[in-house]
Amino acid sequence: MSTLRICLTRATNRVDVRWNAALGFGFLKAYTERLMPGAIEFLAAQTLEEAVSLRPDVLGVSSTSQDFDDATAMCSGARRAGIPVVVLGGFHITAFPDTLPVSADLGVLGEGEATFGEVVALLLRTGALSRRELAGVAGIVYRDESGRLRKTQPRPVIGDLDDIPIPDHYFGLLAGQQPYMFTSRGCPYRCSFCASSVYWPNVRFHSAERVLAELESLLRRDPRFPGSVSGTTCLRRTGSGWAGSLTSLKPKG
Repeated sequence: MSTLRICLTRATNRVDVRWNAALGFGFLKAYTERLMPGAIEFLAAQTLEEAVSLRPDVLGVSSTSQDFDDATAMCSGARRAGIPVVVLGGFHITAFPDTLPVSADLGVLGEGEATFGEVVALLLRTGALSRRELAGVAGIVYRDESGRLRKTQPRPVIGDLDDIPIPDHYFGLLAGQQPYMFTSRGCPYRCSFCASSVYWPNVRFHSAERVLAELESLLRRDPRFPGSVSGTTCLRRTGSGWAGSLTSLKPKG
């Protein structure tokens, strides 16, 4: 197969506040490109119409629960438009894998980098997503030849967050939107109204060195870096030496 064109988009409804680009897409892009350098072209779209116009080989749709009807409609529209592979991800399909629409080839459950990378590698290797091959991919839901939903074994989360390459903070960023970064994943609490603990079952942190390196990469692109830093790190690790380690480090140069 020649270069694989992958378009990523996020389902939203008309009352949603789309305050910024999805940094998760920047993580997927960086992780997959490291696995298969030069074999993939990533594209970002805001709407199904834009995605179709880009003529991708794969459409990845991310969705929360309040947007899932829109995500289902996007998957159906992509299928009608002839996009060969449609992949669904995000909080809703992770919490409710039995809602996978028939128009989607598969759903990625939970943290997506390793799982999506394996799916892309399968496409590049075989040119298709056979049900026999999908059965061996951990962390997905799909339909077998009879149309029955199959959920594969769970995929463990990435143990060391520093193993994930620095994301493309500007992927899909629109005019007026600002780059931002995450210093951790997960939450120590289990609030019934929040999907965080379903998506990320434990709390993990980037090292102070990695956080500084990521800040430096942003500052190299824009010395003013008007964005923000998000995560539970500063809330949970102040007493562990993490904050002291970060403040003791100095930018290179």
